[in-house]
Amino acid sequence: VRVFSRRADSAAPEGEGFCWQSTGDGSYTLSKASQVRTGTKVEITLKPDCAEFASRPNLERIIKKHSSFVTFPVKLHGERLNNVEPVWMKAKGSVTEEEHAQLYQHVGEAYDKPRYTLQFETDAPIAIKSVFYVPQHHREQMGMGQMEPCVSLYSRKVLITPKCDALLPAWMRFVVGVVDSEDIPLNISRESMQDSALLRRMNGVLSSRLLKFFAEQGKKDKAAYEDFYRNFQKFFKEGVCTDFSHQKEIMQLLRYETSALGAGELSSMDEYVARMRPDQGDTVYYLVTSSRTAAEASAYMEVFRKRGLEVLYCYQEIDDFVMQNAGKYAGKSLVSASAADLSLPEDTPAEGALSKEEAADLARWLQDGPLKGRVSEVKVSARLVDSPAVINEQGQSASMRRFMQMLEQSKAPELPKQALEVNPAHPIIRKLHASRASDEALAGMVAEPAGF
Repeated sequence: VRVFSRRADSAAPEGEGFCWQSTGDGSYTLSKASQVRTGTKVEITLKPDCAEFASRPNLERIIKKHSSFVTFPVKLHGERLNNVEPVWMKAKGSVTEEEHAQLYQHVGEAYDKPRYTLQFETDAPIAIKSVFYVPQHHREQMGMGQMEPCVSLYSRKVLITPKCDALLPAWMRFVVGVVDSEDIPLNISRESMQDSALLRRMNGVLSSRLLKFFAEQGKKDKAAYEDFYRNFQKFFKEGVCTDFSHQKEIMQLLRYETSALGAGELSSMDEYVARMRPDQGDTVYYLVTSSRTAAEASAYMEVFRKRGLEVLYCYQEIDDFVMQNAGKYAGKSLVSASAADLSLPEDTPAEGALSKEEAADLARWLQDGPLKGRVSEVKVSARLVDSPAVINEQGQSASMRRFMQMLEQSKAPELPKQALEVNPAHPIIRKLHASRASDEALAGMVAEPAGF
């Protein structure tokens, strides 16, 4: 490598400058040189077995990767290669949609236009100029595996770390963008950057700003945000389970259908809390199920309908994991409808129901007889209306077991014994009780399938 240089204000005779030379062995020589023009010229001579590094495709790739945004033109055989504007360095209001689209397509290797654009600049606690884009779709929904981070780190428009995984939390990997900071020295090593306290501070600032931006979009255009959420909800739910420093803010971004709203209508957690009835206490109820139809047909919903309590409908297996990880929201406990300790209103009619003694006797017979060893307990239900019986989930819920089985497909989780609740007013339960007197063996055969 030979570097020829002459200062613009040099007092040396015209054409006289210096030459720095090295073969890359750790040493160098510095000498005077003639016919040197003002400025700097670098000459690189490749070894015979490294000629491929001088090929046009390789040179184009290197220049576009590391120097796409430098101010001065970079040319190869007379053709300028750095044609993309570093829009994050411009005033926010002066950047056109076309310029944003061009940068988004360049850094995100995309062909469409971004769904959302955030240009963000701050001087404290660290100098940052940045621009972020949210794509229309993400590759993980196409079954292409987990995406790599798509936000690169620059200093003074020079690439420091491409696809830097330390700038944002892992769950924000769907975000495309550029972060530029003059506080980062150009000669810093990649290893030093990974352990940099400066980078950790940047992560906190950028994550908080993006979360605030998403919350603003949810209020600004509800329909557009809900369309975005339907496509990207898996990332927010992953964030609740992994990004504990921002868990509260991420929970505010979740949207669910509920029993109080029409099909297809989504509610935020804050909107649900605002609608809570005074007699609901400090509990937010949710039900993990496959669809709205399944939710509305669920035996677990009977007591909620009778009491007029709203329930969040969760249609993905990970939702149970999300709710259990969060535990609380706005000071209120998150409780699954399948494990809720609720009773029907006292004035609920129960014509023809078994007496308390008859119901208790039937429960003991089921537990000690046909279902012995197959359930943990049989008890009289105080929350069923139209269903003869229901499982009172204990330990891991069914949805949680299915989720864990997806993670460990070779190992099916052991099914713990569950409690069975029976409805003393249901015709099937009443007939089962009556049949014990005439043919107990037949009654036992009828009851046995209930324990699976």
